[in-house]
Amino acid sequence: MLYEELLQASKPRFDEFFGNVPIFENQFCWNEFNEQCYDLLYTNNSYDNLATVAGAKESIDGMKQMCCKCGKYFVPKRNESIPKYDVILGQQMEEELMQFLQDKLGTVVCRGDLENRSYPDCKVLKKDGTVAAYFEVKYHAAPFVYSVRFTGRECYEGRLG
Repeated sequence: MLYEELLQASKPRFDEFFGNVPIFENQFCWNEFNEQCYDLLYTNNSYDNLATVAGAKESIDGMKQMCCKCGKYFVPKRNESIPKYDVILGQQMEEELMQFLQDKLGTVVCRGDLENRSYPDCKVLKKDGTVAAYFEVKYHAAPFVYSVRFTGRECYEGRLG
C-alpha cells in the first residue's frame, strides 16, 4: 500500500522532528486497526449515509478505548497549542509527500504558485513542465474530538466548516 510506503519513507524525518515530543500511539503508523477505521470511515462511507464514530465504536474492536485515549491525549494539547505548530508540521508533511511523489512518479513535484499564492501550496509537473495537479497538506495537531457535540460534524471529517 502506498500509504505504508510513505510512512516508511517519512520515518527518519518524523523521528527527528518528534524526537523530544511524545506522539499519539497510532500516529504515523498503519495496522489492522487503522485499516478497519479507514474502511468504515472513508472507503465504505457515503455522503448520504455518513458513518458515525458512535457506530464505529460498536463495530470496530478497540475503538471505544482508542477514542477515550485520543480525547485524553489531544484535548489538553489543543489548549496548550503553540501558534503555527500545525502549519510547521503540515510543511514537514508536505515536504515528505512532495519527495515521495517525485520519487514514485519520476517527475518534478515542487512548491506551487510562489508569486500570488492563489493556488494550493504544491504542484506536480508533467514531463513537458506544465502543471498536472496542485495539492496541499493541512494538518491539525489535535483532531476535533468533541466536534459532533457542538457542530454535528464527526471528528474524522477533517474540518468544521
